[in-house]
Amino acid sequence: MPLNTQILRDGEEVQLRWGHFHVAAMTLASAWDSMEGKVAEVCPPPDDYNPTEEAIPLSPTDVFGLVGYHIIAETPLNNGCYTLKGPHTFLDPTDGEVLELLPGDVLSMWRD
Repeated sequence: MPLNTQILRDGEEVQLRWGHFHVAAMTLASAWDSMEGKVAEVCPPPDDYNPTEEAIPLSPTDVFGLVGYHIIAETPLNNGCYTLKGPHTFLDPTDGEVLELLPGDVLSMWRD
């Protein structure tokens, strides 16, 4: 079953060139923002993390470890969607893309 993903910002879908990096960023952002679930326990944000000043790089190894259904299930996204309370910024070092997730963004994942 394919995984469907969506980020809504101000009621509009954020248009992305979707890839595993984006799924990994959503997984980590929902875990860090809520501080709920095993992902937040095992992989908390760095103590000095300031998403308005820096982007957290997600290496291909990080991405691979964050996109499994069993990992997503350990975040609020297991319930289908999560609305961010704070900003989160991630860097894909393979192509330089920066994904900025903002307070109020609704992150959704589901399978048909």
